Amino acid sequence: MPEGPARVLLQVAANPYVNALGSAETAASRLTLTNALNSLATVIAPLFVSMLIVSANTGGASDPKTVQGPFAGIGIATLIIVAVMFFLKLPEIKEGEETGGGAVKQYKSSAYKYTHMWLGSLAIFFYMGVEIGIPSFFADYSDKLQFTFDGEMRTKLLAYYWAGLMVGRIAGIFILRKFSARTILSFNAVFGAVMLLLSLVFGGMNMKVTALVLFLGTGLMHSIMWPCIYNLSLEDLGPHTKVGSGVIATSVIGAALLPPMMGAIQKGAGLTIAICCLFIYYAYITFFAVKGSKIR
Repeated sequence: MPEGPARVLLQVAANPYVNALGSAETAASRLTLTNALNSLATVIAPLFVSMLIVSANTGGASDPKTVQGPFAGIGIATLIIVAVMFFLKLPEIKEGEETGGGAVKQYKSSAYKYTHMWLGSLAIFFYMGVEIGIPSFFADYSDKLQFTFDGEMRTKLLAYYWAGLMVGRIAGIFILRKFSARTILSFNAVFGAVMLLLSLVFGGMNMKVTALVLFLGTGLMHSIMWPCIYNLSLEDLGPHTKVGSGVIATSVIGAALLPPMMGAIQKGAGLTIAICCLFIYYAYITFFAVKGSKIR
């Protein structure tokens, strides 16, 4: 899932509206739907780029100019959408400040005084390390397992990881209507760590196909972590929800900071030790689900 300023803007602007479109109990399910659509694009995009750049070559050499037309079209379409949104007057979100009996509910004076929001922001930071860590390590890990994939094959195989995120998010739309976000988040974090551990174990036993499947299969466990963390972090913020959303969304910077850090660890201590950093991230996400997300 590509990260950057565009995603931060989308998360800050759109997520409060997604939260406000229905009851708080089903907010995580609605956020999962938006993430599922994001994942659909992420599955298609690598295949699209692979088809244009890797497969399209003249005289045996790839020609980057083959993507100029399609990407220019995407840029123009994006500018049109931005222009439409600029002139479209969206309603002001009024966060519920009354209880069922009409009594005014008391909130803290600032979003920054909610401990669970800060802990949730850190959980998003570490989640980005988990989500981006697997595809970042994939090339070196597949080499360690003695696979000889070329660039095109690696791109196609990574599509299965992103497809796992998409399938999990589609399923999560319905699962999160039956189980709480805390339960699902803790379950996914624990089983994501178990799948990664089994992948390392089977890789050491030379069961390389099973190891690779488990490695890429972690995408299924990562699928609904974002909406669960986001929803739990904003729980009970009331009028401070939009500020909290902005704070949480900026934590996607973890996607820019954690992979280089793990890369440095890999150079100094080896690939397996670097991959083990992911277990720290899983542990913190589990902590947030079980304890850190509780309202204080």
